[in-house]
Amino acid sequence: MSGKDLTVPDTAPKKRYRPEYILVFLVLLSVVGIALTDVTPSKGFWYWMAMAPVFCGATIAVGWSRIDRRGISKGKLIWTQVSHWFGYLATIYVNISGLCSFPWHLSLSLWFSFAFGNQKRLRGFRTLEYHTELLNINRDKCKKDAICAAECPMALIQMNHGDGYPRLFPGTEEVCLRCGHCIVVCPHGALQHASIPTDRCPSIRKDMTINREQAVQFLRSRRSVRLYKDKPVEKEKIQELVEIARYAPTAGNRQMVNWMVITDQDKIHRLAELTVDWMRFILEEGPEAARAPYFPAIVNAWDQGMDKVLRDAPVLVVAHAPKEALNGMVDITLALSYLELAAPTMGLGTCWAGLLQGAILSRPEMKEILRLPNKHPHHYPMMLGYAKPRYYRLPERKPPKIVWEGPSVSRSDISKHA
Repeated sequence: MSGKDLTVPDTAPKKRYRPEYILVFLVLLSVVGIALTDVTPSKGFWYWMAMAPVFCGATIAVGWSRIDRRGISKGKLIWTQVSHWFGYLATIYVNISGLCSFPWHLSLSLWFSFAFGNQKRLRGFRTLEYHTELLNINRDKCKKDAICAAECPMALIQMNHGDGYPRLFPGTEEVCLRCGHCIVVCPHGALQHASIPTDRCPSIRKDMTINREQAVQFLRSRRSVRLYKDKPVEKEKIQELVEIARYAPTAGNRQMVNWMVITDQDKIHRLAELTVDWMRFILEEGPEAARAPYFPAIVNAWDQGMDKVLRDAPVLVVAHAPKEALNGMVDITLALSYLELAAPTMGLGTCWAGLLQGAILSRPEMKEILRLPNKHPHHYPMMLGYAKPRYYRLPERKPPKIVWEGPSVSRSDISKHA
């Protein structure tokens, strides 16, 4: 078996051309068309007919640059724009051919644009949904309770003073975190977000909610597993663990954590060997402060044929993030924590590979062997495999050290005021 990359969608902002330049260009073409039509109407007619595919292509280009942020399919974008501009051409033809004349052509233009460019059913002169760039509000379901506006972490949603329905502040599309809180907090299911498909946001099942005692045992029973069965881990299970881990919170909801999965045993052994070589160097030539007290025992064990670095783990999972992830190490830590907490439900155990991490940070060639991108300074490896041992008790930990500031309220105080 060989090491493979598990690709998880990277939502890091990519460099795009500015759509405003295209819009300015279209405005200039429109000014030319108006001037030409005033001077020679016949030439103006053919000019506007020729401009239809130009405007259609430009609007598709602008929409294409935002497709990943608005959640619109490419096919729908193309169909909508082509239909819209076909309606435009039909309106020009009807007007010039004499079938109708001003001011009726303006109304017909609006009608063609709406009928061809929008696929939602007409309901008289009232639409069921109020649309913004990102949010669609179902007016039949919305209760105007402003829950979504209060929940929005960036305070982008306002209640429209005219009709009382929620809407985004103008020009705030780029600021939206795409966190989905506005959708999941609405008890009426009245909101849809263009970037977050509602059908991929399942309802929370109350029958699956764990109580406090169950939560405490689940968290306390987490163990660092250092003995693994000589058994490969199925790719489907690893994929499922990574899928679970991608729901871990990330700074600004950037979701920039990438994953590398290594199942090549020769490569894992080589990484452990290089880590031992690094430890030898530290023991022989490194500063005293860098010599951990357990280094000699681990090096001696390696010389005796025992791998106490990567523990003969069948899988090595490496989470990494680019430098653009300003809180990258925290993002990676949270993602790996989700993965290790989910692993026991599949009979798997994990262990944070801290020794290998130290070697990676100290020796650049380790990153080359791992094929970690140079522009990904945030990374951490984790061992994964079927756990050999079973655990029957929850070990105790040191008591927490807490500094309290400000007034504190006890349960008895709350019950007195209830």
